[in-house]
Formats: sequence, C-alpha cells, structure tokens
Amino acid sequence: MIILLRGHIRNSFNDNELYNLLKHLSEEVDTLDIYIQTWNIFQSNVSWREMKENNTIVTESLIYNYFRDIPIKNIIILDDKQIVLTGNVEGKIPSTTMPLRGWKNMWFGIYEGIKYITDNCPDDFVINMRFDILNNSNSFPKDETLSFILRKKINIKSMEFVVEKKPILGVDNIFIGKASRMLLLCARFQFQLDRVLLYYPELRHQEFMVFFENKKLDNLPIVSYYKQNKKEKENEKEKENENEKEKEKKKNFNVLPIPEPEKQSSPVNYVGRRLSFKGLVITSLKKKWIEFAK
Repeated sequence: MIILLRGHIRNSFNDNELYNLLKHLSEEVDTLDIYIQTWNIFQSNVSWREMKENNTIVTESLIYNYFRDIPIKNIIILDDKQIVLTGNVEGKIPSTTMPLRGWKNMWFGIYEGIKYITDNCPDDFVINMRFDILNNSNSFPKDETLSFILRKKINIKSMEFVVEKKPILGVDNIFIGKASRMLLLCARFQFQLDRVLLYYPELRHQEFMVFFENKKLDNLPIVSYYKQNKKEKENEKEKENENEKEKEKKKNFNVLPIPEPEKQSSPVNYVGRRLSFKGLVITSLKKKWIEFAK
C-alpha cells in the first residue's frame, strides 16, 4: 500500500494523531510506503477562509523526526513562490471564496507527488490524503478514515471517495485509486483547470469538481449529481429570501395605537337631533296639508 501525504503540514505535528493513524495502518498491511509532498512553510494564508500564515520552515529532518520509526519513501518540498502555474491565477473560483492561485498551488503539489509515484510504480494502489486529514475544517475521524482505507483497498474499482452518490464538503481530502488513474485526474486540474471551471459556474464548493470530474473520466453521467446540487442551492436561496422577507416584516412592524373609546353623544346633542328630526316631520306634514287644502 502507498500513501501520498500532501499539502501544508499546518498543525498536524502538534499531536500524535497522524502518526498513530499511519502506525495503525502499517500494522494492518504487509507493506506501507509513504510518499510526502509538502511546502516549505507550515501554513500559507492563501485559502478560502481567513488563515494566519505560519512561516515555520519545513525540512526533511523535521518530517523524519515526527514520524520516528515509520519509514518515509520520498519527500518533495515545494516553494509556492518558485513554481510556475498554468493559465489564469487571478481572482477566485466562480461562486466560491477560494482564491484561484491557492487551488492551483494545491493541484501543482498533488500532481508532483502522484507523478513521482506513477513514474516508479504506476499500477500500485495509492491513498491520496491531506496532511491535516484529521484536524482541518472538514476533517474525518480517525476510525472512519481507517475503515475507509482498509475497506477500499480490497474492493477498488477506479477511484474511490468516502462517498459514492453525491459529493460532500471535504470530498477531496482523501481518495483512493491506482497511481496511473489518479495521475489522469490530477493532470486535469493541474493543466486544464481554466477549462474545467467553465462547466461549473455555480457549484459553490470547489472540491465537488473533483468528484464530478472523476465521474466524467469513468464515462459516467454527472447531470443528475449537478442538477441535484443546483436544486439544493436554489432551495437554500429561496429559504434565504424568505428569511430576509420575514426580517423585513419584523423591522417594519409598528404596534398600532390603542384606539380611544368612542365618545357617546351628550343628552343635549341627542335631544337636539330629536328636535331637528321632529321639525322635519312637522314641516313635511304642513306641506301635505297645504297641498290637500288647495
């Protein structure tokens, strides 16, 4: 079994969780070859969410010290200021908060890691996962991660994610497949991302593209998946609009003043009205008597 640990280390070395995960895996399989692709600092601030840059320098000795008795097959350390990206790097991925440069950096690193593996063992089974798989914003529990890896290594078809029917947040945090097949998927994002983005103008979560593009590589339809995601987005938007309307109603709601009790007519006015009415009746009778007399 091959594991490609990739991306920024971030806070993965703050505890032994990652070490324990790999140690457990090494005891479950005959051989475990670990390949690493990371960056020259612990954490970049180029992200879809606000992050503070951690300029702690990453070295090979630092990595070896963390993993101790777990052997590392190969380490690639990249500097994002020294790499050349393909295509546009300005702005954000449409309908997301993810900087385009940040995502292209990520795929540059993943591609370099999987290409090295493919050049040496193209038919081997690879677990491709983030360094911070256990403690990022869309992390997976250790037991769930172990279960997924050990289950899929026996029954692998093409490329497998933790979900099968539709993507979830963090769906690209870990996926499994043959090295050569994985290289095809990674190359699509490394060299053709600008074109891929044209197909997903309203996806909202960039990682969903990884799930969909993998389906396309297997010649499987993604229309139903994409439509479902779009429908969910429309429902969310409709709900947001309804909530805004409710807020507006509450904002503009004014308590009506309590109406004053109706004033009753005074006896004088009441009598006056009766007299006035009586006068009209008398006047009317007089007119009829005069007409009759004529």
